[in-house]
Amino acid sequence: MLFKFSQCQATPWKNGLGSTFQRYIWPLDADLDNFDVRISMARVQTNGPFSIFKGIDRHLSLLEGNGLRLTFTDNSATNKPSASRPAIDLSQTSRPYAFKGEWSINSELIGSLVLDFNVMVRRGKYQAVVTQCQLLTGHFPALQGDLMVLFLADAEYQDETSKHYSIAQYDLLAVSSDIIRQWSFNQMTPVIIIQLLNCAN
Repeated sequence: MLFKFSQCQATPWKNGLGSTFQRYIWPLDADLDNFDVRISMARVQTNGPFSIFKGIDRHLSLLEGNGLRLTFTDNSATNKPSASRPAIDLSQTSRPYAFKGEWSINSELIGSLVLDFNVMVRRGKYQAVVTQCQLLTGHFPALQGDLMVLFLADAEYQDETSKHYSIAQYDLLAVSSDIIRQWSFNQMTPVIIIQLLNCAN
């Protein structure tokens, strides 16, 4: 199933300080308080704190912009920086950064606004493995779990039935590894792959 970026609508952040494009949520009728899986993108235009999501594991990637600095605070009323965790600078070349939704984090733009990509799963129900790679014909690995693939550039491919398709930048595809291994891409295609592993299995 293909989720087109062009069809996404912006929704408010949980903390009310910005907006986000929700790409996928499970269960389908869930909201910000009871989801098990949520995948989103956001344009960050100002410095400020992250929303707190208790019981949630998060993975953050940077898609556009110069960078984003994450500073961890001690969760006290003083809101002082935490000595136990040094600041993290994210760029477009950084690996997806995994952290807990309970952590108190402030973000600071490094330069202009950024576009980020966020994967959140409820701890104990799902585990997410998020990797960024170049998709090559015949070289897609055999992966476990349900797969979501975010295309970082426009792509042209031929599927397992020899039909030709086009995918636009930032379209999100739900697909099995067995199927996508049979596709032929016209050129090397940068993607972010999200493996969703059900902890009950």
